[in-house]
Amino acid sequence: MKICKRCREKEADVVLSTVCFCEPCFIEYFERQVQRAIDGEKLGVQMFSRDSRILMAVSGGKDSMALWNVLNDLGYETCGLHIDLNIDEYSEVSRRVVENFAASKNLDLIVVDLRKEYGKSLMELAMRDACSACGLVKRYLMNKVAYEKGFSVLATGHTLDDECVTLLGNLTRWNLEFLQRQYPILESTHPKLVRKVKPLFRISDEETAAYARIKRLEFVREKCPLASGATSLSYKKVLNELEQRHPSLKKAFYLGFLKNKSLFGKEENFELKTCESCGMPTANVGLCAFCKLLERPKRRHDEKSKVKPLSI
Repeated sequence: MKICKRCREKEADVVLSTVCFCEPCFIEYFERQVQRAIDGEKLGVQMFSRDSRILMAVSGGKDSMALWNVLNDLGYETCGLHIDLNIDEYSEVSRRVVENFAASKNLDLIVVDLRKEYGKSLMELAMRDACSACGLVKRYLMNKVAYEKGFSVLATGHTLDDECVTLLGNLTRWNLEFLQRQYPILESTHPKLVRKVKPLFRISDEETAAYARIKRLEFVREKCPLASGATSLSYKKVLNELEQRHPSLKKAFYLGFLKNKSLFGKEENFELKTCESCGMPTANVGLCAFCKLLERPKRRHDEKSKVKPLSI
């Protein structure tokens, strides 16, 4: 029988790859790790305070649902944001999970339906890489809603595993710009860009799964049907294999990066422009990437309509 590492009295109900806890001690550990991240321990700056208006991005997956629940339990004022990408039954189930949770906890929730708001689903907008289009759409809409609704900070459910996958991808491509920018706190660099934070950067996928089980949280268990073949899945598989052979490798990998981040240089400051269509900040001249994405289906339709029939 394994004993809880923390209290050293109760039988361990939560057996992780590196440590064992009884359920009460695990919840206390989980909440403490999240609070340490929020307090900015070893980051030098606090993520947010008790007075902050926090917009919590929730997809319906275990990580974002776990974060929304723990922030609520810790006494922070949050409002959920769910983006319905209209990916058939997957999006229907995801939305239902988020709405049920918000209703059960009496929490505010904002839902942005991509097709209702912009006339197209994600698949109708994406040309080749649906994952890239998904990321672009989510980043744009999360920031737009946070700015327009007056939230002081946007919180996402990115875990230690997610950050390690991103870091490995940036390292294999030697993408210095992204390496310079990657951090648990992304400060606002424009009046219309809202501060972004990742309170779960110390927490592994394994730990959010255990937390969701203990708290009996409903979440979407199926993987996104569009993610099949994504490069990030290959990186995650490699990292999981390494973690299995060398426990705590992920934490050492990412926290070591944060400690030595200065080796990659400082992020260059450049003046952001304003999108000619939506008025949101962009690095592009003319239209922002989101508005260009919206224009693609229209351009394809216009180009097809211009094709003259062959004469026989």
